[in-house]
Amino acid sequence: MIRSVTGVTVAIALLVACRVSPAGAALPNKCASEKEECVAKATTGLLSCHAKAEAKGALEQSCLTRAATKFDGGEIPEQGCFAGLEARYSCYTTNDAEPMQDRLEAFVLDVVHRLDPGYPDPIVNRCSAGKKKCVLDKIAKLSSCYSKASRKGFAVDTRCVAKAKARFDGGEAPERGCFAKLESKYGAACLTSGDSATLGALVDAFVDDVAANLEPLCGNNVVESPFEICDGTEDSACPGLCAPPGSAFECTCPFCGDHQVNRPGEICDRSDDDACPEHCANDCTCATCGNDVAEPFVEDCDGSDDETCPGRCAAPGASNECLCPVCGDGIVNQASEECDGSDATACPGSCLPTCACAVCGNGVIESPVETCDGSNAPACPDQCGSPGASNACQCPTCGDNIVNRPVEQCDGSDDVACSGLCSASCECPVCGDGVVNQTSEECDGGDDAACSGLCSDSCRCPFCGDNLVNQASEECDGSDTGECSFLCMPNCLCL
Repeated sequence: MIRSVTGVTVAIALLVACRVSPAGAALPNKCASEKEECVAKATTGLLSCHAKAEAKGALEQSCLTRAATKFDGGEIPEQGCFAGLEARYSCYTTNDAEPMQDRLEAFVLDVVHRLDPGYPDPIVNRCSAGKKKCVLDKIAKLSSCYSKASRKGFAVDTRCVAKAKARFDGGEAPERGCFAKLESKYGAACLTSGDSATLGALVDAFVDDVAANLEPLCGNNVVESPFEICDGTEDSACPGLCAPPGSAFECTCPFCGDHQVNRPGEICDRSDDDACPEHCANDCTCATCGNDVAEPFVEDCDGSDDETCPGRCAAPGASNECLCPVCGDGIVNQASEECDGSDATACPGSCLPTCACAVCGNGVIESPVETCDGSNAPACPDQCGSPGASNACQCPTCGDNIVNRPVEQCDGSDDVACSGLCSASCECPVCGDGVVNQTSEECDGGDDAACSGLCSDSCRCPFCGDNLVNQASEECDGSDTGECSFLCMPNCLCL
């Protein structure tokens, strides 16, 4: 059912003020996660009704009722979203559907009043309708970040939050923000302008408040069981070792699997594996290949403990020790494999990720080995290297040692045009390419160590006899008589 809401501004002000730090679950909390999803769906559903009203010129009560009923169950409260979850899970909060509905409806009306100052008078305005859609999109995306964190028992992923916010406000490019695009498109037709930051902050506060009221708050020095094991100074379960707010396993005691070597008996812990890189077993000790015990997470098998691949367990010391054969281990060790990565004796350079050899000439482009095959050459029609050629089933490219494109003057060893001097860009050296790369060149553009700043267009350094006064020692030079009143001598001095 839809309840009338008064004191909207006051309600939202309280909503913003009551939360001072981000929510974040300590242990997996499916009930809180799904309740957050319930609130997000109800909120976006109501906002969607108002957005549709801006397009039609009339707000449909039936739309509002449908959105509300999905949340509160309507005439059958036990069918409400929260009620169903509380019947299924052990929830941190219970019987809170009504106060949460008050919150979300107050929020929706506040958004509507801010974007449509004349509400409830009907109006058709595409800019305002678009802005409401921007808001509901941010609510959905941001709520999803919180819901995922609750479900997994992790702190909220800051990257997820940043992405949701950037989608709304444009991030480092405000002109690409959702509101900014609408204001640019509709101009003076928009009922409001410059309000992206205000509405964005309102959404942030609302989503954070919802999480604060549905999840335990790590950092309040209260152990909210069963979702927290410890909390700040309430750490009797593990004195001095309670994971702080914001950490991956906040408000929990150290345990094997938290990716930190932080308990007696642990030699490693998942990614914290300096003691035995990539060999940390699930009991936080280093796996030992050769002890006839297959240690999960690290080994598939071990000696006689080879149920996973009887008789085929890789021996200690092998590159794939204590692992079962698999395509991708760089060893041809299964009947189904023709090759495997660098172990490609059967087809050097042509092993496919499927551990089969690519067949040039079958009309099938077998990526990533082939870029074309016969007439199947969309990237280079009629130019595919033929089977047996050095560039078999490859499109022409600089570096294939064949001059086979109009832009190539040479290509690696195919360098008839400039033997031994072909550049990496398949061009022959030329005066003006900025590199001293010919015996005829003394300098070339910026490559002018021989005569800094004085390189001529012909890639030569200045010299007496070049008919240019271009050195401090010259008073004249041939036909360039400079300051001479009579004749210029061969030594570039005036007579």
